[in-house]
Amino acid sequence: MVQYRELYEKEIERELFRDFIRHQKVTKCLRRQDGGWVVKDAPFIDDWSEEDYRTLVACLKNTVSKGGFVYGAFSDGKLKGFTSVEAGLFGGKNRYLDLSCIHVSEDLRGHGIGSILFCAAKEWARDKGAGKLYISAHSAVESQAFYKAMGCVEAQEYNQKHVQAEPYDCQLECDLEINGNFSGTCEAQGENVPVVREARHEELQEILALYLFLHEKEIPKDSDRLRVTWEKIMEDENHHLIVCEVGGKIVSSCVCVIIPNLTRNLCPYAFVENVVTHGDYRGKGYATLCLNYARELARAADCYKLMLLTGSKQESTLDFYRNAGYNSADKTAFIQWLKR
Repeated sequence: MVQYRELYEKEIERELFRDFIRHQKVTKCLRRQDGGWVVKDAPFIDDWSEEDYRTLVACLKNTVSKGGFVYGAFSDGKLKGFTSVEAGLFGGKNRYLDLSCIHVSEDLRGHGIGSILFCAAKEWARDKGAGKLYISAHSAVESQAFYKAMGCVEAQEYNQKHVQAEPYDCQLECDLEINGNFSGTCEAQGENVPVVREARHEELQEILALYLFLHEKEIPKDSDRLRVTWEKIMEDENHHLIVCEVGGKIVSSCVCVIIPNLTRNLCPYAFVENVVTHGDYRGKGYATLCLNYARELARAADCYKLMLLTGSKQESTLDFYRNAGYNSADKTAFIQWLKR
């Protein structure tokens, strides 16, 4: 099962790409000739050196830090595909956002991963107000066939920075505001792919509504106490409110709190709480994606353990947490209620 989620800055390190195979054998490429494009023999092996990986890591970190989008595909916990979209509109009336990269590991090409990554990039860009995605695309025949299938055409307005950096690339665009083959392709490939990320400041009410599927009976009334509590959560770098978004709707969530510690060589530990999924979206693996994101946050913070408590006695719920990597054998949990 391939899982998809947004990547955060701290986890983007060389180790993340340890199981990623960039290798691509190219035989034919598109080349500009007499005002048009023709297929030419241009055999070479495309691969990345260690310097290329260092550059990639730096670029993706910069994308996230500047408010852009980096989204990954994982198989058995290993990164096997990723895409990135830069923040910042350009191109005047075209309202471009730059799809700066999209790659799938050689061993998993042909499984639809690239299409899902592209659709996730498209959805994110549309939400940010873009009219089109801009792609400076590899000219290999296979790569161009993929972009054509995604509905891309030659860009109306060339970005000269890309032209100068990669003169053999094909400058493409994908219109985000038209219905047609691209829209149909995304629906077929599952455009509403889950995006796992941390909650945004403006999403308080949506999260409170989701908590009605946890144990809350009603949404709290707006108050100074509610607003102060929300600000504390948003500002606390150790308090991570993780959400899974599908089709623009938050459908699952959990909280991961990183706790500083004076034992275990000063390694912190993490606590997971408020695991919840909307009733209409259960059984689709969305809560598992949130828990996996929490685990990666804890690993990035060098935590030595990750804990959670559940009040459920249902075997299906207990199996869910066991399958997520938790066990109930190593320690005995006690709880003292101060408020019920």
